[in-house]
Amino acid sequence: MKPLLPISLLLLIASCTQPVTQAQNDQRGSDCANAISVKTIAEEYQWLKAHYPGCKFLGQSLSQCPKFPVDVLRVKTSDGVEKAVYFDITIVMEEEKKMFNIK
Repeated sequence: MKPLLPISLLLLIASCTQPVTQAQNDQRGSDCANAISVKTIAEEYQWLKAHYPGCKFLGQSLSQCPKFPVDVLRVKTSDGVEKAVYFDITIVMEEEKKMFNIK
């Protein structure tokens, strides 16, 4: 008989995680209050690919929220909806400062 512990453990872990609802997903990245924190610029594009597959890239701009810098990427989703997605780039900017010895 095979032990049930691995299956039981997986079920326990799965029951503890809360899936992101469509409403929560729609809010993620929608503004400064819902900005998505990233460690690299590549993460921004990975996030877009995962959440808006087939989207068309329209543009990018740097902006400033009240407490942190953001990268705002504008896309058109596969169903034709234009969206601006806000990414908190605090960590990215800190790493660049270190790289270029900027204080």
